[in-house]
Amino acid sequence: MAQNMISINWTDAELAEVDQALTVLETRLANLLALTPAQVLD
Repeated sequence: MAQNMISINWTDAELAEVDQALTVLETRLANLLALTPAQVLD
């Protein structure tokens, strides 16, 4: 049976920092354009 060998204890401050970083990434990546299937094949 599998057993977790690592335990991570995140503080509230660390989780807030991770959340902020993800928000920044989402904001920056939102401006990227998605290619249509036809453009991928070109």
